[in-house]
Amino acid sequence: NKRRNATVFVIGDKAYLGTGINNGVYQEDFWEFNPSTDVWTRKRDIDKDTDDDYTYNDEYAIVRSNASSFSMNGLGYVVGGESIKTIWEYNPSTDLWVERTPMEGASRTDAVGFAINNRGFYMLGRVGSTYFDDAWEFKPLDAQSDDDN
Repeated sequence: NKRRNATVFVIGDKAYLGTGINNGVYQEDFWEFNPSTDVWTRKRDIDKDTDDDYTYNDEYAIVRSNASSFSMNGLGYVVGGESIKTIWEYNPSTDLWVERTPMEGASRTDAVGFAINNRGFYMLGRVGSTYFDDAWEFKPLDAQSDDDN
């Protein structure tokens, strides 16, 4: 589907695209692009209760607009977006999502996400006309708690 404010991350030699909005409707489809075959493959949708696979708890809400993303250690991360601070981790081997500890700081749009040396960063952005100049760090290999990343 056509969309704006989507997010993309790269794992290995494949790109993953999802989230965003089209004519006021949040997009629920999630895609993998393989440049060696020039093929887009639809993956598990990112809305609640996406299918009848009762072996997987898919009661999640990844659907959003203006999210940031990054990848490391073979996993992809979707962070924040409009009025939301959650972090979701995607495993392409299993096509499953896991919610991680939410990012500290204010929810924001138009933020930047990137990863270096097993550390994810989420920074800048804005809420309305208030612009941020802060940066937050996410270390997925460290123990997670409700208080820190």
